[in-house]
Parts: sequence; C-alpha cells; structure tokens
Amino acid sequence: MTARFDFASDVCAGAMPETLEALGRFNAGFAAGYGDDEVTARAGDLIRRLLDADAPVWFVSSGTAANALALAAVCRPFESVLAHRYSHVIVDEAGAPGLFGAGMGLIGLPGAVGLVDPSTLQAALAREDDPHWQPPGALSLTNATEFGAVYGVAEFERLIGTAKSSGLKAHVDGARLANAVAAGFDATAAARAGVDILVVGGSKVGATPTEAVVLLDRTLERRFGSRLKHAGQLAAKSRFLAAPWIGMLENGAWIARAAHANAMAKRLAALVPFPLAHPVTTNAVFLTISASPAPAGSPPASPTTPCASCAPGPRRPRRWTNSGRRSKPCFSAALPSPLVVRSDPRSGSVEGSTHASPSTLATVPAIAERPQVGLTSRPS
Repeated sequence: MTARFDFASDVCAGAMPETLEALGRFNAGFAAGYGDDEVTARAGDLIRRLLDADAPVWFVSSGTAANALALAAVCRPFESVLAHRYSHVIVDEAGAPGLFGAGMGLIGLPGAVGLVDPSTLQAALAREDDPHWQPPGALSLTNATEFGAVYGVAEFERLIGTAKSSGLKAHVDGARLANAVAAGFDATAAARAGVDILVVGGSKVGATPTEAVVLLDRTLERRFGSRLKHAGQLAAKSRFLAAPWIGMLENGAWIARAAHANAMAKRLAALVPFPLAHPVTTNAVFLTISASPAPAGSPPASPTTPCASCAPGPRRPRRWTNSGRRSKPCFSAALPSPLVVRSDPRSGSVEGSTHASPSTLATVPAIAERPQVGLTSRPS
C-alpha cells in the first residue's frame, strides 16, 4: 500500500522524535504543577538562551491562545492592533484577540507576501486620534509570514522602531520563527529591536501542541499567570507543555528540522509542473494552477502585484479550499488559483525522509493535477 503524504500544512505532520523522547524522559516521577517545576524552568532557560534575553517564559497549548493573550497584555480595549491584513491574528483566530482583549480592535495593513509595508504603517500612525475610533496601541508582525516570507533584520528593526517611536507596543507572532531563523533571520533581533512580547512557535515547526510566550518587556510579568488561568491556559501538568522545548532546543533540533523543511520546500518547488506564485523562502510553496502547466520550477510572478483575488474592489473573489473553507488571496500577477504545500520539519536528512524521496515528491504534481478548480490549501 502506497503511503499518502499531506502537504496541505505543516500542522498535518506528526511530532519530531526529539519532542516525543523528551516527553517520555520527563514523564517519570513527580513534579510540581502550574509552571513551578524544574522541566518548565529548564525549557525557559533554553528559550532565553535562544533569544539572548532575560525574560519570563510561559507555555500555552495553541498559537491562537498565545497571540490573543499576548495582544491583550499590550493593547487596551479601546485601542487597536496594527497587523498585516492576512496575518493569522486577523484572518484565522475567530476574533480571539478581541475576546481576550475585552473589545480590542484589529486594523489590517497591506503589503506583499504578508510583509507589512512601511509606508502604510506610517500612514496608519499619522492618523489623528479621535474618540470615535480605536487608535493603534500595538503593532503585530509575523515572522515567517503566512506566505512564507521573512523580514530582514534591518527591515524588522525599522518597523518595530517606527511603532515604538509612536508609543505603540510591539508583538511578534513567531509560529514559524524556526523557519525564519533557518532562512537567515537572527532570533536575538527581537529583544534588541524592542519587541515587548514574542510568541515562539512549537506546533507548526514539529512539536506536540505547545507555544512559548516570552515577556521581553518584564513589566508585563505582573499577574500574567492569572491572565493565563483566567483564559484556561495555565496547565496543571505544565511540564508536558515545556518538555518538548527541551527536546527541540537542547541539541539544535528546532533549527535543524526547520532548515530541512525549508530545503525540502525548495525541492518541491523545483519538481511541481506549475509556476510559483511567490518566491520560496521558508517551508511554504505557493503555485499558480492553470490548464497548461509550466515547466517545473518556473519563477514566480512579481510578488508586489496583487492578483485578481487580492485587488481591491467591492466584490473581490475568494477561492475555496478542497475542504470547502475559504482560502487567503495571494499576491501574484498570474492566474488567481494558488496552491500551497508545506514541507514536513520532522526528518533531519534527505535520505529516508518522509518528504524527501523522489517517489514522495512525485506525488505533489498528482495532488496539484486533481480536477478540482482552484484547489487551495490554507496558509494558516
């Protein structure tokens, strides 16, 4: 029986063996609960070392919970968060930031491939305060973005600096920070740039469900545990949220697996018979499907030109996924039918990888050539 490999999202893959080994290792014996155990302390130390920052670290079970609680800590209910209009916090969290932020608003900003355009940030900050709207209180950046793009350190620092100079707090959604770091981003840049609160992702980079919320602004530490408890995110057996981080970070698996996933995405992109909708920087591959496939590895269209689904207008079309759910638009000058596939971070070598053998990679065109029109996977 031929194995089926699902490239729809990195969350479809299982957990890397390092995380499972750590869970088994720290399952033995007894430990204090609610974050007061040595396993949680050790995991926090490893994350602090990764970021080169002396900051409290809390662990929660999902990225949505991490982002929503983080934003609620830095933005007041009568304020709004500025974020890319296709960011996870705006498109894929069902209003959770507003719920945990007691009505906090969200303002979407444009920009190619999920990157906030500095000029639109400046324009949003230039608007005069008015008691009839929710002025910006925080900026949220995602790295790597939902489209697989990565902020350069200078660009990242410039955006954070612009927001901070206007009195805003800064949040970073690092659901795929590992992929961004593997692509060249410096993880220590967040603390240097003045980011107040950072989510370091585990679930989408090969862990069991766990995310780390890092309070780079230590003034946010007061009663943050109560904030988590109030939201049902203060786990009693907290060591099981923390242990996977020890497995990922103690010997470098977090970055090694992400680097492998990025490399496999490039290999996938070189083999599929459709042109790329965006450059492949991390572990996401966006394809433009047409009736006549282009040669494998065809270069992407201009990432700054919106396709028909992204162009402004009163009746902007949206595509449907093969599961019947709506997908995000892409930025492409080509036909508006992108397909995204994500490579699996679990395997550390090309040989023997569940997503690396030529026979496995050959299944990707077969997936893309299914007769459904506009077959799309959500880049969430």
